[in-house]
Amino acid sequence: MSPRASRLAAVALLLLLSSSAPVSAASTLYTLPSGLRVVLVPRPGAATVGVALGLPVGEGHEPEGRAGLAHLAEHLVAQLPEPLAALTEVGAIEVNAFTGVESTLYVAEVPRAAWRTAVWAEARRLATAPLAATPEALAVEQRVLRRELEYRDAEDWLNVALLAALYPADHPYHRSPDTQADVEALTAPEVQGFLQRTYVPDHAVLVVVGDVDPAELQAEVTRVLGPLPATGAPRPPLVGYQVPPECVAIQRPTLGSSTALSLVWRYPPRTPRVRLALMEGLLERQVIAPLAAEGWLAGQGVGHRMAEEGALVWLQVLSPERGRQADLREAVRARLDALAPLDRGAFEEVRVMAAARLRARAEAPVPAAMAWAEAALVRAPDPDAVLAGVLAAGPELLVGDAVAVAGAAPTLWVSLLAEPPGRLAWWGDVDHVACPKF
Repeated sequence: MSPRASRLAAVALLLLLSSSAPVSAASTLYTLPSGLRVVLVPRPGAATVGVALGLPVGEGHEPEGRAGLAHLAEHLVAQLPEPLAALTEVGAIEVNAFTGVESTLYVAEVPRAAWRTAVWAEARRLATAPLAATPEALAVEQRVLRRELEYRDAEDWLNVALLAALYPADHPYHRSPDTQADVEALTAPEVQGFLQRTYVPDHAVLVVVGDVDPAELQAEVTRVLGPLPATGAPRPPLVGYQVPPECVAIQRPTLGSSTALSLVWRYPPRTPRVRLALMEGLLERQVIAPLAAEGWLAGQGVGHRMAEEGALVWLQVLSPERGRQADLREAVRARLDALAPLDRGAFEEVRVMAAARLRARAEAPVPAAMAWAEAALVRAPDPDAVLAGVLAAGPELLVGDAVAVAGAAPTLWVSLLAEPPGRLAWWGDVDHVACPKF
């Protein structure tokens, strides 16, 4: 996959909810004897089916000094000949894979009539994963990863900086970007060992989104995945983020053509996802939209994630002009100060935006399958339940947050000057400096 998708996926999967809330009644959930859980998300009348195989292992579980191992393993398993050929033969619309900090996802979208092939492909992928680490395949994927590493862009660097700033150096989720030397040092036996230990059915989840009969799915899953035995392997632990400093700036003040800025706010543990989704909508309406209208933005993003120790809401913007950190910061600060007071009419617009974001993801087969897989991996409230909560929410759920954000500094500020598209210097060339309150 592209480096941008990889790094965005890393941040998107960085901080997952650890609540024990059940999957909603709109889905079917059952567990095979091996421990593998199956989730069917019905979408009557849908022409295509999205399938996701989720594993609770990622970059945060790499052994010390073996950066890039999880990403390289993902590349190898994604290229297994049998699953790839089967999906290609049935005309798959999309086949992709994503490595995060604490999870890895394999996804596919196929015509409805081919859903059995997609389920078989993911079953075969899981059953034969260690076979992917041949010396020949390793050499090919190492070359692919080297090309990815050579062409990181501003968003990739910003997200790596965010991960590094959120975690202390001795934390397993403190990430530095994989380098060519890291990737080239990995061997086929150690990748195979990693796959044997972590690509197991015990803690995996298979999600199917589409117009599929539940009884037929259960029969097919039992047929192709039922024979896989439990391995007894322990589940990799979910580790929450450490309390970050009040403000950290990570800048590279050399040649560049754009300015990137990321803001993060910390929320208490067990914060309802509905509240966080509404905060996303508020930031999109009050910050992103005005900045875009004024020509400030070449890219933007807003989102939320949770961990055992608390929740994060993040806002990311990318200006097309280099060297304007101060101007961009002031523009964002002005929009944040205008978040409160929040009247009823503004809240309704925010709720519409938040619901639209959730619906857009729920209606696309692959994003929906990914969202349900992420939720099922940690038994989080599912996307349909969050959408229902947003639609039923009142202004009181957001007014306090709007006042707090308007009057307080973000927990974390990360700024990065980016080079034009092309090669970027490695992490050692990035300066770490403390910054004042935002």
